[in-house]
Amino acid sequence: MRKIVLLLLLSIIMFSCQKTETKKKSGPIASENKVDKQDKDSVSKDAIIKLPKDRYAVVTLESYVDKDEDHSNIELDRPISVRIFDSKTKKEVPETLLEGIYYSEARNEDDWAGGIWYGDFNFDGKMDIACQGRDIGYRDFYSRNFFLATQKGYQLNKDFLEITDSPIAYIKLDAKKKTITAYREAEYNASFEYKIKNNKLELGRSTQDADRHGPFYYHYDSEAAIPERTILSYNDDFFVMSFKTEDKKKNILLFLYDEYETNNFNLHYAEMINDSLVDSNYSGDFIYNQKKGTLIFTDTKFISETASRIIKYKVFENETDFGIEITEKGKTIKLIGDPDTKKGSLSSIISLKRDEKEKNDREFDNVVIEK
Repeated sequence: MRKIVLLLLLSIIMFSCQKTETKKKSGPIASENKVDKQDKDSVSKDAIIKLPKDRYAVVTLESYVDKDEDHSNIELDRPISVRIFDSKTKKEVPETLLEGIYYSEARNEDDWAGGIWYGDFNFDGKMDIACQGRDIGYRDFYSRNFFLATQKGYQLNKDFLEITDSPIAYIKLDAKKKTITAYREAEYNASFEYKIKNNKLELGRSTQDADRHGPFYYHYDSEAAIPERTILSYNDDFFVMSFKTEDKKKNILLFLYDEYETNNFNLHYAEMINDSLVDSNYSGDFIYNQKKGTLIFTDTKFISETASRIIKYKVFENETDFGIEITEKGKTIKLIGDPDTKKGSLSSIISLKRDEKEKNDREFDNVVIEK
């Protein structure tokens, strides 16, 4: 019986020793994994930026993991230090204030404006760093994370994220006005001027130019007397005839436009008042009577699902005068054209139809000619 007890005690002791040894063996392995993970998260790399006067900057970066808008992990860079070197002597020199922005060499084709931006972005006399941020989801455009130089190192300024939260092609700095102007060049052109005060953004002037139908484009300027305007860009290839009415209030336009970019041009009508597009007709048939010198067409404007307006137009041109008659609900308004503003002629419709036929083996289909 005593032997059995001793055997049991011996078995317990041996089992305890094996468990302790297993723990000791597993300890260093776990510790090594932890060190590896820390090394991976703190990988550093250098970016080279060419500077004036035969100098260059070496920006040391470290990568870190952040959360994207969809809560997925995204790897980004942040600056640790900046050292300036003389290109000839390769010796380190003091960092000095520079005007404008300097870029590192692009790392790949998608790095559209250089991986790292170097400039005084908050106009405090210290050079700052901007690193590539998240993909904004439009083509190959990325936002920028602006790290401002402080006594405690480079600090991310989240307020500056607004500067590149849309497809911005480039930015410009104005140290005298203390402004950053961001320029968009995707689908439409736009600019946004930000005033920098106490490391905060204050949106100032903004502009926008966007293509419109045919010879028109939309222009917006927040500081203009009339912020929104539709600008008319004259092009002889577009116009059949244009003129202003005698009272100079309306500008009447007849032009060709390839609405669907299929190389098939149709006749269009438009009215403008004070650089604003107020009426247009892009559909239906235009009936041109060569003998009478008239162009007649009707436009149906839908006010709601059940209500509409039917307007009849007649552009006329003869030896004595020219102009337009607009008829709605039996009431006709006749507007005589100003001879000094007249360009083109209704008669050009004949030659334009012939040219279109010869060039593309088809005529613009929405014009019927009555001889």
